[in-house]
Amino acid sequence: MTEDEKMQVAVFRFSVISDFVTAISMSRTEKKRLLREKCSRKWQIPFSEKTRISRGTIQRWCRIYRNSGGDLKSLYPKDRSDQGKARAMDEETCLSLIGLRLEIPALTVPQLIDQMNAKNRVTPGIVLNNSTVYRFLHQHNLMAAQMKKPVDRRKFEAELPNDLWQSDVMHGPKVDVDGKMRKTYLIAIIDDHSRLIVQARFYLSEKLSSYLGL
Repeated sequence: MTEDEKMQVAVFRFSVISDFVTAISMSRTEKKRLLREKCSRKWQIPFSEKTRISRGTIQRWCRIYRNSGGDLKSLYPKDRSDQGKARAMDEETCLSLIGLRLEIPALTVPQLIDQMNAKNRVTPGIVLNNSTVYRFLHQHNLMAAQMKKPVDRRKFEAELPNDLWQSDVMHGPKVDVDGKMRKTYLIAIIDDHSRLIVQARFYLSEKLSSYLGL
């Protein structure tokens, strides 16, 4: 994590415990009620898929903050000694996960886990969960947003005039033909390079015979 990301986490943690560490006076009953409320609600935790915070975690944050003398940096997340590795997966499972991700990049994390289990690509004894796989994919730049292939939006154009002609048909208005209203079709041909309309004419049919009549 960068220094800025660590600070974001620390600020969030302080927002959770601020009622306990800054309140001048709070009864034991009030503290218990507030603690239950914080544990039961859903949170948007920075850089984490978790939405709940346990009682023990909140109490630990309070203790760390007080012992530091009110230093916000004491709430920084600790760097893992095994950072960059997925603790819950062995090498074979990791390689299979990467292979499946590259094979079907559009899968969500839960779908990816389902496919890994369905295809028996998980080493026996290994249990994949969303947070582990999500973190692993991020570490290896394999998240969906990063996997999307750029769309080639370059305009195609034939190199020279008459190299390529293109044709299309558009439905036209109805006209009176021998006392009957007949539908018309505009058949046009365009030169791909120059964009010149080589020929365009209305016909009573879009069959091949009309094209040959051009």
